[in-house]
Amino acid sequence: MMARRLLVWKKNCYFRSMRPLELASTAVPKKPKVVEFSALTLWQQTGVRCLRVTHFLLARSGLFVAIFLLCLLSERADYETHPPVHPWIIYLHASIYLLTSTGMSARLLPSTSVFVAAVFYIHLAYLLGFEPTFGYPPWLRIRVALRLLGLAGGSLRMLAAGDFDSSRHWDKLGVGLSGCVCALLGLISLPTMTLPNLNTAMHRHELSSAFPNIFVTHLIHWVIGIAFCLAFVGYTFPILVILPQGRGQVPFFAKMVVWADGLACLGWGLTLIAKDANWTYWKAQGVEFWLQNTIILAEVVTIASIAVGASLPWLGRVTKPPHQKEQ
Repeated sequence: MMARRLLVWKKNCYFRSMRPLELASTAVPKKPKVVEFSALTLWQQTGVRCLRVTHFLLARSGLFVAIFLLCLLSERADYETHPPVHPWIIYLHASIYLLTSTGMSARLLPSTSVFVAAVFYIHLAYLLGFEPTFGYPPWLRIRVALRLLGLAGGSLRMLAAGDFDSSRHWDKLGVGLSGCVCALLGLISLPTMTLPNLNTAMHRHELSSAFPNIFVTHLIHWVIGIAFCLAFVGYTFPILVILPQGRGQVPFFAKMVVWADGLACLGWGLTLIAKDANWTYWKAQGVEFWLQNTIILAEVVTIASIAVGASLPWLGRVTKPPHQKEQ
């Protein structure tokens, strides 16, 4: 009799110990805490305003790309009698950029608009990189194509909102594309690296374009090259590892991609400030004015896409002031 009571008591203790585990496994995760805008510090409020302005301009980035593309073609019309590509291709690109910009700014299928814009950025990179009628030298084709491919990768990264999940195809596509671009830019930017399969003039122009009187040229090239190479590792490692079936998101992989985003922004920012902002050098190399502006625009939008995408979860928890809610 005592043995039976002892057995029943042990069973009850066992099931009581298992009950919290069952509740914990089926518990619904808590929603993130909402923060009032007035409760933020002055620096945080300034950061929120800057991010919202950047998000406002980023939603209209397709409009800027369309304007810059038309300005480039009008600049070429001064010495060409026919456009380098069929006019309908030009009209299609301009229309798509305007439509996607409207979709992002008006929040009409914003994710679809970003994805469609990224696809046409890739097609524009193909046109400027492989269409012979543009008449660009190989090193300039590579330079323009890498910037536009980086813009497409940054746009796809914005869809992930600063996260990474290997089960989402657009996450892997954006990370893979950004990783390939970072690998090429990193190898081209390193002073001691020689790439036999790429044009040597591209490597020479990347090293010669930095402001000589402002930056320590070799140091800035090493910083840019190492930043891009480390970003390549952070982007590509999570998509090369094959997880067991049924395994969910790995937090370490998401952290690696977040680190890669920061390193990529560092590389893009230094490339923009130290190299591509040197209009005097690129003008002496025969680069068209609006083509150089398109390259700079692509880099600015790439940095903004990564930064705004990473800040979207945080911005979603910051509520607007009461008077703005009433408006």
